[in-house]
Amino acid sequence: MRNIKNKYLVIGLGVTGFSVLRFLHSHDEDVAVCDMREKGTNSADAIEVTLQTEYPDIKYHFGRIVNIINANVYVVSPGISLEIPELVDARSRGIKIIGDIDIFMHYVSCAVIAITGTNGKSTVTSLIEHIFISAGFKARAVGNIGLPVLDALSADRDENIDYYILELSSFQLESSTYLPLEVAMLLNISEDHLDRHHTMESYLKIKQKIFDQANYAVLNKEEPDTFPTIFYGQVIQVTINEPLLGEWGIIYQEEDITQSNILFDSLDEVQQNATYITYGNSKVIDVSDMKIKGNHNYMNAMFAGAAVHCMGISLGDISDGLKSFEPLAHRVTVVANHKSVMYINDSKATNIGATKASVESIGNIKRKNIILFLGGKLKGNDPIPLREPLSNYVKNCYVYGEDADILLDRLQGSSRVEKVKEIKEGLVKSLDISLPGDIVLLAPACASFDQFNSFEHRGECFTNWVKEIILNEHLGEHSDD
Repeated sequence: MRNIKNKYLVIGLGVTGFSVLRFLHSHDEDVAVCDMREKGTNSADAIEVTLQTEYPDIKYHFGRIVNIINANVYVVSPGISLEIPELVDARSRGIKIIGDIDIFMHYVSCAVIAITGTNGKSTVTSLIEHIFISAGFKARAVGNIGLPVLDALSADRDENIDYYILELSSFQLESSTYLPLEVAMLLNISEDHLDRHHTMESYLKIKQKIFDQANYAVLNKEEPDTFPTIFYGQVIQVTINEPLLGEWGIIYQEEDITQSNILFDSLDEVQQNATYITYGNSKVIDVSDMKIKGNHNYMNAMFAGAAVHCMGISLGDISDGLKSFEPLAHRVTVVANHKSVMYINDSKATNIGATKASVESIGNIKRKNIILFLGGKLKGNDPIPLREPLSNYVKNCYVYGEDADILLDRLQGSSRVEKVKEIKEGLVKSLDISLPGDIVLLAPACASFDQFNSFEHRGECFTNWVKEIILNEHLGEHSDD
């Protein structure tokens, strides 16, 4: 791409689109921009002011895609479907359609590890970055997390980065055509974004593009459907069960340590009735030493460990990194404990699979102890798979937002499901039904954009409402003191 003088049309001027424009403009590429917003709207006017001020030499067009410089490459923002008529027509005329990831991969000069999957991407990406850094390397997480890839590449020009860790969404993979990765992994797959990809087959095929040019593939042994059909590199498998040699897995150490299948550095470190992450039969870490909990997070830790181990990081350094890693915000984060009722923010659970994992990892099957909040935009996903975890773990479920009626219809009968206007209303109601040992859990299974700016904004609102309601109850109890 750098050896042939292309003409680029950047389509969509959100965060990603502007990062592409900045990068191509700084490299003296021939570039123009289009945005689908209608001229005269507030957002289009703001963009136009920025273009006129910072890029007076750049041609632009609003309202629809117009090839105003006869570009031979369209760089499309992730939020724009490749199926819109203008892009279908462009492809038929031989115009190459790519995303920012292709440009990044052509310019990057260090090793790149990439992660995709329906759930756990951000945690695994952050874990890998943290392990590399704690082992003394320069690493940066980019893509669907942190800085846009091209902004990061520009910022790091003089930093001698050793590793980029690239979190990739299905939207980013859809427009990617060039991914020469060191390590690629597809963590898991469940229904998500079917409003864009239409079928699970299409969604999975897009996700599996991550393996096409990789040297190593880290695979989830529990989900063989995610395996690439053809792969010529080296394969490492991760399992929640006891691993074979060369695999990453979990070994439970029984009371009789003489029967241990784990190789320890010394008998002094052997703990009875402990659970270990291992590489083959080599101990990596006792899971009780990690701050992230639950089987889904043990899988995340093993994916991260496998990836950095491919790059030569020792098991000891991996263990140290896993011990010191702090859980990410809005991911199973305890925000309050009031009258022995725990309030947990898992706003990052934006799809069915993430919510299922969240409920199953913290629920008590012997006593339904979860008061669950579900709501937002389902993105075409069917909530039926939530019926089983609701039946097993959830005493009350409050549904809210754009798709509340669908959630109510599909989940009624699996638990007590009630529709509320907003989360705050449900939190007030939960005060009357919660008992010591209960967990009030925000794990919405939906996108946030009906009532909030982002999943982070949703999580912050939940946290603030919890604290406000607890404070008001406390003040009410002591109003006559």
